Amino acid sequence: MSENEKIERRFLSLEVRAASEDGKMYVEGDAAVFNQETVIGNWFREMVKPGAFKRVLSEKPDVIAAYNHDWSIVLARTTNGTLTLEETPSGLKYRAEINPNDQQAVSVYEKVKRGDVPQASFAFSVRAETWVNPD
Repeated sequence: MSENEKIERRFLSLEVRAASEDGKMYVEGDAAVFNQETVIGNWFREMVKPGAFKRVLSEKPDVIAAYNHDWSIVLARTTNGTLTLEETPSGLKYRAEINPNDQQAVSVYEKVKRGDVPQASFAFSVRAETWVNPD
């Protein structure tokens, strides 16, 4: 990422859940949903369109799942296969495999499982955007 690229963060009430399968723990859910208008800080409205992630996902980026955007609490990563991202007709889905030997990651898993953390957020930089003035 260049110095001029701004990282944007969105904190939304999106689906998130804790799951276990084959003896492994996962945190999974929606990172973004399509065609749903969101008001950002009472300044503007934003809507993510289908296909928004297609190009970047095809480039197999190094994406990190971090609790509260804190890079000292890394849950999973695409480059080592512990984080999967998939664009579906409804939005961007993620699945983070939790390391059972990482107490911070297990703690996050347990918070999600119990419902203490029922939402997810995502951070991104925008390559292209369209601004529309409402009539």
